[in-house]
Amino acid sequence: MWFLDLFGFWNFGYRILDLCVYDCFISNRISGRKLIFINCSTLSSLGITDFEHMKVISHEVQKLLKIREPLWSRSISLRHRDPMGLFLERKAPTGFKADSLTLQEFLKDLIA
Repeated sequence: MWFLDLFGFWNFGYRILDLCVYDCFISNRISGRKLIFINCSTLSSLGITDFEHMKVISHEVQKLLKIREPLWSRSISLRHRDPMGLFLERKAPTGFKADSLTLQEFLKDLIA
């Protein structure tokens, strides 16, 4: 499991943010597996309260993970995330089953 180090933090797109944002990620042990759950709703519980920072961080997480936030007007009959987001949610827990899951296997199960 990898953690955001200082190098990864700066490459993550936070050049315009202050170091307290970095400290919030480190002190809350936000790993790569947990990034899928980072959005404006969860950032306030991490101690990041500046709304502009929240928007930038949420956008950068989406870019990094190559996911899209669902439209507010989407039908409730649709899945709550795009396929890549669903895959990353499934990979978030630790363990053999999550570690061995591949994107191809997941998409095959998703369609079936």
